[in-house]
Amino acid sequence: MYTSKKYIIYWVLFLTLSSAFTSTLRAIDTDNHGDKDVDKVNVTLDFELVDGLIVVQASCEGLEGNYILDTGAPQLLINQKVRSGDVDLWTTQGQQKGSSIEIASFAYGAIIKEDVTALAMDMTFIEELIGRPVAGILGSDMLKNYSVNIDYEQRELSLIADRAGYTSSMAEYNMTSISIIDYMDDMPIVEMKVDGEKRLLAFDTGAAISVMDSKIELQNSSTRLRTVHINNVHIGDAPFTSFNLSELKTNNSEAVDGILSVTSLNASKVLIDYSSNRIFFFWSKEKSL
Repeated sequence: MYTSKKYIIYWVLFLTLSSAFTSTLRAIDTDNHGDKDVDKVNVTLDFELVDGLIVVQASCEGLEGNYILDTGAPQLLINQKVRSGDVDLWTTQGQQKGSSIEIASFAYGAIIKEDVTALAMDMTFIEELIGRPVAGILGSDMLKNYSVNIDYEQRELSLIADRAGYTSSMAEYNMTSISIIDYMDDMPIVEMKVDGEKRLLAFDTGAAISVMDSKIELQNSSTRLRTVHINNVHIGDAPFTSFNLSELKTNNSEAVDGILSVTSLNASKVLIDYSSNRIFFFWSKEKSL
């Protein structure tokens, strides 16, 4: 079912070649039912890091394929040719059509979801950018009700039903955390210091590179390193490109200064805990912060 609200989906993975992608579509009801993960067991999936993007294996109606993890996408997206869609999309390749579809079953790890509403679109240009087949994009509706742990050292994605004691078990790591102060649709919004200035940033696992709104630095549209601090801890220099993000608004209608690529932080592990509205960062103590 459609509503009058508009969603802006920002897949910064399309910025791999310093291009920009923005799609505007009417909201699709993604309150998917029929989940078989009622017991809420912890699930761990191996992932591959491809040009800074997290790629996992999942199965759509029995057909397994590569899916990009993107907490910035509000729903599951499936790579399909669409001739006459009901959603208009604007991409780096120009305008194309998308279509709302119903999927009988979708499985990732031990989690099986039935009667899933998804968006179909042609992702040929994404496949060309990353050089491999892409079956779809795993959006936030596939992750809700879990804490999401991304282990870059072991290349494992864990969906944690109960994280009690998890952070205390990470004594061998340096740790800091930050509050999720708002959301943009389902994408967490955090406040960090970038080049010494407080910035409101969308926190995106589906971003290959970070982006700063061009209004902040009109004279420089090229990619460059920016110093990033979390809780006054210098965590390193992350590459940012510049693009017009004037349409980015939080759910409370605040302007967003940029999009932060999770991968660019070079953390050993990142835990997104939706229940406590906090994001935890872990670095090996062998790394200097």
